[in-house]
Amino acid sequence: MHGGPDTDAHKIFNKTNDVFLYQNVNHWTRCRPGQQPSLLDYVFTDEDNLIEDIKYTAPLGRSDHICIELNYVWIQPDCEDSCSKYNYWKGDYSKVKDKLRAIDWDKELNTENMEGAWAYFRDTISVLTQTYVPYKQANMQ
Repeated sequence: MHGGPDTDAHKIFNKTNDVFLYQNVNHWTRCRPGQQPSLLDYVFTDEDNLIEDIKYTAPLGRSDHICIELNYVWIQPDCEDSCSKYNYWKGDYSKVKDKLRAIDWDKELNTENMEGAWAYFRDTISVLTQTYVPYKQANMQ
């Protein structure tokens, strides 16, 4: 990457690293006669190894951007794990808010370590979700 910390390229690079994205295009994607080739086209994923067999092919028409062909690796999850899910649109959030308001958060989160506070918060939200958000069967096609 060229340029200093104030360049747009540097800011984009830092932001994608901050949110743990993987940039899968590693070859220049734009080339004009008399100019240095540059990497201007990106394919970001939130996991490594989701993109394979990247091919950089000739541009379409008069474009100076090459075409990128790739395979996206996707494995259909087992129905057991993904056929049903929470229907968050139909949750009873007024009851969830009432239950959350009734908790003495200062008392409950005042533990000796952060892990204990996080576990209490996580478990509370999990129980309220299970209690007040209905489950539905996902549409598998």
